[in-house]
Amino acid sequence: MTNPPTRDRSPDRPENANNTAMKSDLSHHCINSTFKKYSKSYLRDRKSMMNTSRNKTKAEMAEEIAMLKKRVKKLEKTESKPRQTEIKLGNNGNNLGLLNSIIEETTDVIFVKDLNGKHLLVNSACAQIIGKSVKQIIGKNNEQLFPPEVARHLTKIDKQIIASGKPQTLEEVVLPAGSDSARTYLTTKAPLRDDNDYITGLIGIARDITERKQASRMLATQSEVLRMIALGVGLTEILARLCLLIEQQSAGALCSILLFDEAGGKLHSGAAPSLPQKYARALDGLMVGEGQGSCGTAVTRGKQVIVYDIAKDPLWAGFRKLALKHGIRSCWSTPFSSKEKVLGTFAISHKVPCRPTPYQQQLIQNATYLAGIATERKQAEEKLRDSELRSRTLLEGSPVCNKIIDLDSRLLYMSAAGVTKLKIPDIKPFYGHAYPPDFFPESTRIPLIEHLERAKAGETCYVESPALDMEGCEVWYHTTFVPARDDEGRIKYIIATSVDITERKEAEDIKSALFQISEATSVSSNLEQLLEIIHQKVAGLTINTTNFYVALYDNQTGLYSFPYCIDEKDGTREFPPEQLRKSLTDYVRRTGIPFLANEGAIKQLIQKGEVEMVGTPCAQWLGVPLKSARSVIGVVVVQSYTNPALYSEKDLGLMTFVSEQIALAIERKLAEEQLNMLSRAVEQSPAAVVITDIQGNIEYVNPKYTHVSGYTSEEVYGIKPSILKSGKTPEEYKKIWKTITTAGEWRGEFQNKKKNGESYLESLSITAVKNSAGVTKHFLIILQDITG
Repeated sequence: MTNPPTRDRSPDRPENANNTAMKSDLSHHCINSTFKKYSKSYLRDRKSMMNTSRNKTKAEMAEEIAMLKKRVKKLEKTESKPRQTEIKLGNNGNNLGLLNSIIEETTDVIFVKDLNGKHLLVNSACAQIIGKSVKQIIGKNNEQLFPPEVARHLTKIDKQIIASGKPQTLEEVVLPAGSDSARTYLTTKAPLRDDNDYITGLIGIARDITERKQASRMLATQSEVLRMIALGVGLTEILARLCLLIEQQSAGALCSILLFDEAGGKLHSGAAPSLPQKYARALDGLMVGEGQGSCGTAVTRGKQVIVYDIAKDPLWAGFRKLALKHGIRSCWSTPFSSKEKVLGTFAISHKVPCRPTPYQQQLIQNATYLAGIATERKQAEEKLRDSELRSRTLLEGSPVCNKIIDLDSRLLYMSAAGVTKLKIPDIKPFYGHAYPPDFFPESTRIPLIEHLERAKAGETCYVESPALDMEGCEVWYHTTFVPARDDEGRIKYIIATSVDITERKEAEDIKSALFQISEATSVSSNLEQLLEIIHQKVAGLTINTTNFYVALYDNQTGLYSFPYCIDEKDGTREFPPEQLRKSLTDYVRRTGIPFLANEGAIKQLIQKGEVEMVGTPCAQWLGVPLKSARSVIGVVVVQSYTNPALYSEKDLGLMTFVSEQIALAIERKLAEEQLNMLSRAVEQSPAAVVITDIQGNIEYVNPKYTHVSGYTSEEVYGIKPSILKSGKTPEEYKKIWKTITTAGEWRGEFQNKKKNGESYLESLSITAVKNSAGVTKHFLIILQDITG
């Protein structure tokens, strides 16, 4: 709308001075009248308004101003004269008081100006920002209240609104009086008109949206960094961008990130885009510990360390000159962690002494959260890469299965490598249908669906899970789900990349099985229990062990024993020794070579006369020799009576790999049982047995010795044998020990005394006990009471 002629709007013309004053008063009164008219409804809804006021949009505030103007205009039209209005207000003083109360209590800034820019009305919220009382502000213009630059800016906007006759909504950054932190206000200003549609002034409402803007910027930071993580951007680039984003939200901040090397106990540079380069390089490799600056101390304490002034703080004693040389005066460092493990520190430095504000603490919290996610993700990827490098021989050349999945979880594409690996004859019928496919087991489908949903929500995630190919064979995949976005950041579809880690998982299973087989020797009470555990662990390697037995061969007797046998047909495996000498089991023992054969191959061996069929014929047989350091001690066998293709060369290799540990465990258990048997034999021997060290000090006596001599093992442990009481001369002793050391044995008789003083005649044999190198380590004395 075109503004009225200048003569009607200019307050400088003498003939219009009174009119202008009247219109200013009327404008003031119209505003008050409008608020008064709606004060009751305002109070009724005030609680709700206060709760939602900070969430109003620019459009809502503009609409609010428009409604207010409309009500003002409507009310002005109902009043014929200013005097009548004054009388009406006078009759409703209570309502006016209520209106003033509402204006004063609102946290929004409210002000009204005349055409000259003089303030006709301001509330306490407005006065507080300006830093003056309401009385000091009324009647004054921008130039009288604000610094010149601010005043020019405000006056320019006011004139634009009055000249255009249209409201404006804009964001303004204001430094409130007495505050060192700027605030952001969403301000809506609109021209105020009289009943003739003349512009008489300006009305404005401003709302503090600082927290909302800060939250919005923090959310934008979080979204950008998470998107970089999802896209696989390098950690250094992510951390540098994070530092810059935080610096943009905190004036004067110099952000840096150090990554913790737990093994070396040092912090290494992650990012420091704004710090002096020489200073940042000097901190690279910082040792952690108390007094190691803000960052080194923060890692040690496991909590935030705030240094207000580096020039005075003892934590910086060793680095003070370095920091001050580069103009760094304060440093706040906060560690970020994963599962209670410190990953690094996020630090904010300033060139002046200072402490963090509550808002800056929020920024720090957001930054450490994002730095933790990025670093943890990177470290997880590095660990995975390390694992893959260690298993390169198993994984190198493994195909990658790439898939594209839409937001309705429908499969759009699968690469040829995946089609081949899963043995899918034709992939096209699967397109447009749900992923994962129905032929995957439910135990696999559930975690894949969960991670797919997380990806559709914007998260990059991965899972290791088994799958079945079309023939029912198990395949292990490491699958990464990545949301693919368009230029506007909207997720369009999900890319799922599956790496075949079947061999790695099998290697892990084998390693675990080998360890558990080794441990089984100590936890099993006998050989049968050990073999039962071995049976379970072999079954856990995805080898069918429905029919499983272990045959042990005695080289001295040439006979077989079957200490463990689980078999559908021949459960006892009791066969004549002569039959076993040409069995498949003996064939593997004789050749020392692992053997896998079906019924046809077995018949060929029989026809050649190399083996004879013993027991029930099988459809497939797999046997592996159990080799000790000296010989083959037996054979471990699995077989099938129905399926001629149950076992593969892969199974043969797997059984061969674990057979060495099985043989070792069996040999240890047999030795243990033999040792136990010998120990029991010594304990129960009818002759007294004494074992000494090479100096002749007693280390062991059996119960029979106590029975013969009367001395307990505790009484004689560590002393010389009672042979010294025999009355022999030193020369005779020299001859005895010379005989022992040269011949390794001495036999003779001695007159000895029991503990009770009774004399008895004993027959002695003394034998040197040597180790595998032929060095005497002990003496074995066997004595018998031969008193008549």
